[in-house]
Amino acid sequence: MRKFTIKEEYLTQWTNDPEITTDYVIDYDEVADLAKGWDKDIETLLEQLNEISEDEKETQKMKRYQIIGGQYESHWYGETDSLQGAKQIATRNAEHWDNWQGWHTPDIYLSENTEEIESQGRVTTHDGERIIVPAGEPYAVKVNGKWIITKS
Repeated sequence: MRKFTIKEEYLTQWTNDPEITTDYVIDYDEVADLAKGWDKDIETLLEQLNEISEDEKETQKMKRYQIIGGQYESHWYGETDSLQGAKQIATRNAEHWDNWQGWHTPDIYLSENTEEIESQGRVTTHDGERIIVPAGEPYAVKVNGKWIITKS
């Protein structure tokens, strides 16, 4: 099933409401039906979008491993259900840090050791953007070219 996301800036333009802070995910096939109803009351349209968005959020789950790196601020590189896949994503996204710190491979976190937050005051992401950041110790780190599991 194809999905269609209406970004918050578009909803803000349609409603002139700066308080909207969420993306709305709807079934792609329902876009045409909703477009027909745009001449209806905008509140009814937003209610329909909210209902669909909540259903989508219930079905979306984080994968088991989250890959997060970054020198000055955390940066999320991806997620996967297998440790081997996480190692591949991390290795593929090795970073060269400045101040003679050399190459660093992003760490692998279990999903329960991360959290999704709203970005505020960060340099590398826009304020209000939803980001995944570490909330605990990494599960695996790469030291001297070898992966070390830090927790069981």
